[in-house]
Amino acid sequence: LHTNLGFTGSRTGTAGELIRPYGGVGAEFALWAYEWRGVAEVFTGDPFDPLRTDISSQFGLRWLHSNLFNFDLIAGWQPEVNDRLERTGRDEFWVQAGVRITFDAFVPGGRRGRATGGDGLFRRR
Repeated sequence: LHTNLGFTGSRTGTAGELIRPYGGVGAEFALWAYEWRGVAEVFTGDPFDPLRTDISSQFGLRWLHSNLFNFDLIAGWQPEVNDRLERTGRDEFWVQAGVRITFDAFVPGGRRGRATGGDGLFRRR
């Protein structure tokens, strides 16, 4: 489980500075075999688009190819809004493929991380 929270600002012609929050919650969970994981996330706002406020969601599969490389196939959805942030009644969909590289920069010796999570600063002694 992971959470995100942030704020973004934008200068809008007549309205001055506009600051809005964005955040989300996501999870990764085991599926039928160890190397296959489900991923899901729900979020609101967009750090790259300060005017976007609607709730979005995405879900997909993660293949734990090795301790260094994971491959993702993700699909997402959000309601479409116009320039005045009004919903248009249509939806926007996307599909993305990605590579996740897991390494642990905070471990002495800089050895590779684990696909199921890094040891990092929070290693148990």
